[in-house]
Amino acid sequence: MKNVMLRVYLVISCFLLGTVCCFSQKGTVSGVLASEGQPLPGVNIIIKGKSIGTQTDFDGKYRIDCNVGDVLVFSYIGFSSKEVQVTARMFGENTTIAIEKPVKTITNEAYTKAVKNMKNSMSGILDIVENPTHLHDLQRNYFYGDRIKNITIDSDKVHVEDFGSEIYYEIGFDQRIIHQFVQNKNLHQLQSTYAQGRPDNGGFSWFGAEVGEPFSFGPKLNNLAYDGMPYRFDTRGRLVPLGSGNGQQPMAMRETLFNAMTNTASSLSLGVRSNEKSIKLNVGHSNRKGVFGFGKQLINELDIGYEELEYDKKMQWRAFLKYTNTDEKQPNTNGFYNNVIKSHFLTPISFDNTQGYQFVDGSQRSFSPEENNNPLWLLNTNQNQQTSNLFVASVQNKIQLGENTKLTPKLSYVRNENSNVFGFPKGTVGFVDGYLGDKSIAQQSINYDMDFSWKFYGKERKSEVTSTIGYQHQDLFYKLLEQDIMNPTTRVHEAQRNTLRMYNKFCYEVFPEMDAELTLANNSYVSSIQQTRLFQPKIKFSIDLQEVFDTGNWLNNFTLTAATAFSANETPLLYTNSSHSSLVLLPEESASYTANDELFVTNDLQLEDVQNFELGADLRIFIRGKNLNFGVTSYQKKIANSVFPIITANGFELQNVATIQNNGLEATFSTRIGGYDRFSYAPEITFSSYRNKALALNTTEDRVPIAGFATTSKNLIVGQPAGVLVGTAYARDTQNTIIVGPDGFPMVASQKQVIGDPNPDFTIGFSNTFRWKELSFEVLLDIRKGGDVWNGTQQVLNYHGVSEETALLRNTTDFIFEGVTSGGTRNSVPVAFASPNNEVTTNRWVRYGYEGVAEDAIVDGSYINLRSMSLSYNFSKNYRDEFFREFKVGLYANNLFTYTKYKGASPYHGLFDTNSGEGLQYFNTPLLSEIGFTINIKI
Repeated sequence: MKNVMLRVYLVISCFLLGTVCCFSQKGTVSGVLASEGQPLPGVNIIIKGKSIGTQTDFDGKYRIDCNVGDVLVFSYIGFSSKEVQVTARMFGENTTIAIEKPVKTITNEAYTKAVKNMKNSMSGILDIVENPTHLHDLQRNYFYGDRIKNITIDSDKVHVEDFGSEIYYEIGFDQRIIHQFVQNKNLHQLQSTYAQGRPDNGGFSWFGAEVGEPFSFGPKLNNLAYDGMPYRFDTRGRLVPLGSGNGQQPMAMRETLFNAMTNTASSLSLGVRSNEKSIKLNVGHSNRKGVFGFGKQLINELDIGYEELEYDKKMQWRAFLKYTNTDEKQPNTNGFYNNVIKSHFLTPISFDNTQGYQFVDGSQRSFSPEENNNPLWLLNTNQNQQTSNLFVASVQNKIQLGENTKLTPKLSYVRNENSNVFGFPKGTVGFVDGYLGDKSIAQQSINYDMDFSWKFYGKERKSEVTSTIGYQHQDLFYKLLEQDIMNPTTRVHEAQRNTLRMYNKFCYEVFPEMDAELTLANNSYVSSIQQTRLFQPKIKFSIDLQEVFDTGNWLNNFTLTAATAFSANETPLLYTNSSHSSLVLLPEESASYTANDELFVTNDLQLEDVQNFELGADLRIFIRGKNLNFGVTSYQKKIANSVFPIITANGFELQNVATIQNNGLEATFSTRIGGYDRFSYAPEITFSSYRNKALALNTTEDRVPIAGFATTSKNLIVGQPAGVLVGTAYARDTQNTIIVGPDGFPMVASQKQVIGDPNPDFTIGFSNTFRWKELSFEVLLDIRKGGDVWNGTQQVLNYHGVSEETALLRNTTDFIFEGVTSGGTRNSVPVAFASPNNEVTTNRWVRYGYEGVAEDAIVDGSYINLRSMSLSYNFSKNYRDEFFREFKVGLYANNLFTYTKYKGASPYHGLFDTNSGEGLQYFNTPLLSEIGFTINIKI
């Protein structure tokens, strides 16, 4: 059997060899995966170079959050993986993606003869037919044998004629109930022993909120009692040494911030279908609470689709409308979640937030009013709200000009309106005078694409010519109103862009006996902004060596592929990746973080030029009735003129900053093992490893920070991995030994240094699917090895004395740090980590400042995560059920078990939830575990 290739065509960008670009426009790609009109459930979809992914559901539907420039990898058992680069046009389009099997028709005279003999006596379902004229429902899943009127045989084809043109109806209902929660083992470990305070007069003393005490280096909680006197910050009074108060001892006061929540999502579909036409309506609604149980997200969706189904018609129409409204209260904008979590974690155990977050006069009640917020103040007084409306309309016309010639014009319109309000009252740390930001963004585009394909079959070889012309007009309107007492400002920006893309491809079958195919293509780009690229060639050669090596019918496929391509990436009209906004802040200033420094494309920006080279091999071995599928791809991508924000005298500006090269290797293995009584097991393993490097910088600076803070950040440095971590480090001598100061503590180097590489050694996705009769069980495991993470959360917890580490080690004395003195002799000075005789600013964790020494914060980012498990049962045991065509119930769980090298890690969250902030941990949203119940009904 010839190679079964997975070819995914998604709007125009399907012809581009993708490139990984982690710093661009964000959105959601959704649609349906289908093969020969049949939806494909269980297709794995991952973002190349990351472990983020999803799977198609029973109806072949999928949704995945990604960015423009990301490469989506589609893999399915029996198909070799294929890649699609994400473009802005794909956001909002619910497109059916055809997964084709380019295999020749198998002529079987015995089968043809058998069909002729059984035609008059046929009473059941015909399992194998080609080009049937009628399928039962809108998804084309079912075929009723009793609808057959006549069967005729023409050469090697079977034609089936059914009765009449009856109209069929379909009703579908999907319901999902989701229970989400945060497991304590996924949180940073906090101490519950020591109260708010610091050393004083040779002992540890309690100091309260009235003096703004930020530290928890006070006395043990069980050595204190309340004095029972009136006290503004606690109804039980101040804390005094045990024996001098009223005898009432304090308890550890840490409220439960991460509340378990139950969310729902449901959809109802209605369809009408005849032999000629199909109309389908889908209505969806989901209700989700925020991670703290305070906020709420409501999503309402409406889809209307129309399709003509007569495949022998010269002209076919297809159209759809989609409208999505999202209304979210307390979204995670401007680092809101990060600041709530930070305020919660830093609250001393001796301070009770639940007694109230404000006083009668309206001022904030916090354990340290000048430096830290009360988390309940943030949750109850914010004005944060985000509303978005997405409207997509598309009409497509497929015109069959000849037997092998097809013309497909497509017109679409996309409008996305987003309104974001972010505000806090006076007295909020970070916005002491109060703040209100009102941002509105409206983007719309009109797209017109024309696809032309012509296939020519010669006596021995076949050829195919494909030509695509795509025109796009984009409009952007941006308005930001920021209000505070001192500096109210308004910022307005409008922009337009017209682009024309022309793609021409010629495929030629070089050696038909080995399915050897040569593809020559050119992709041209013309834009009213940035430059023009008329010549961007692509060359691809593939060959199937099965016939050469197959001597015993054990080799089903052995395909080698080589390809090289040139392409260009345009910069979005609105550069929404806000990773740069925090680069002017210190970590202790994060409460004032806002991502309102959006940047816009200018005529000075050049296109990003991409060079791509790939070598691939697909192998399918047949052993003892089992197909073993192997695939490997090696690639090299070089992106010149990469666009990043640069800090200038006028603020941030977008510039063509760097040339970045990414070398990678991906490998897949899959098989299917059948067993007794309709049992099967299908494992699939995906391995990914890549190494990127900054080859050149188009700036006079020796490094370019791209995400993080002013002190610790990810950077582009020539010769170093892209995004390398830079921060403070210990001083070392020429032998790389730490230099210890006269006080016995290590010294800090005067210059920042490279302290880590966030890129992993490799990632592995391991999926397992078990099926027995109507029962299905699936398990997906995510594995990552290596990659450094800056754990700034732990450093700040240590600084404040609220971490478990400080509780366990603060009584350490006579400790000698390994190292040498400035004179080169071995250090022998003993130290105490937190002596009651010394100021708090000299202890082991406070002496190095708010975030400590960044080198100390570097941890191993390896993890193993049980990403998902699902168990489902389909009660519709046969397709001839009189009422239910589908009745499927299921249970699933996500992120139930996670192993990481350090506590509090979340494998899927970057700093402030930005993409380029991956590898930076600073009070990031913790990993959410999820258990859900699903029901799918179709009648």
